[in-house]
Amino acid sequence: MARVRFFGRASDLAQGQKEMKISCKTLRATLKHLKELFGDQFNELILDETGNIRPFINIFVNKKNVNQLQGLDTEIGDEDEVLIIPAVAGG
Repeated sequence: MARVRFFGRASDLAQGQKEMKISCKTLRATLKHLKELFGDQFNELILDETGNIRPFINIFVNKKNVNQLQGLDTEIGDEDEVLIIPAVAGG
């Protein structure tokens, strides 16, 4: 099972969890599963109205940004690590 790690607001919306194990074949399937677990608010943090990853959300699979891979179609293997990191802003 792949390990998914949550940071910042993503962790808050994942009911305070910092990480969990998930068995999904793609990033898209992983995010769909997380929506089912944590609801629309989690999903809306990650994806925009068109279903694309929001610009201020960084998702990495094995330390590679999914924008440099296949985006939502990036394959996730059992030994992979997925990081979901919202950008931090403030003054």
